[in-house]
Amino acid sequence: MTNTIKTLFASFGIATLLIALEYFLKSSFLSIFLKDNLVGLLLTLLAINTATSTVISSKLEDISERTGANFEDVIKEVRGSLIEQIVLIGLSVVLLIVLHSKLLDLGTYYIDIIINIFLTTILVYAIDILRDTGVAIFNIVIELNRKS
Repeated sequence: MTNTIKTLFASFGIATLLIALEYFLKSSFLSIFLKDNLVGLLLTLLAINTATSTVISSKLEDISERTGANFEDVIKEVRGSLIEQIVLIGLSVVLLIVLHSKLLDLGTYYIDIIINIFLTTILVYAIDILRDTGVAIFNIVIELNRKS
């Protein structure tokens, strides 16, 4: 849980820097990209991580059968990361609905900036989940090569 909070704050910090850079350079690339593509990108990352998690789980089961090792905590973490991604997709949909709402018409540029920071935080956090999954795959491959 502590690691998740650290990652969340780091993602928020990176997102804030990116949106600040966008603001000071008078660019709108990232904001427009996120508004148009974030949900699709998150769904793609979820699909990649789901497939990768299946491979991880399969290999861990093989190792467990051969060695008797217990990987319940690892499987729990994999499941947790998939749930995190689903929550990120839900949050991004809600934030995008609020951002595009005519009824709420937040009308202030700073609210847009805040929402864009949160959307960018979601993207950075999702990329970190993908990185974490990749590290797990490499660790399994290294461990399997050692045993061979």
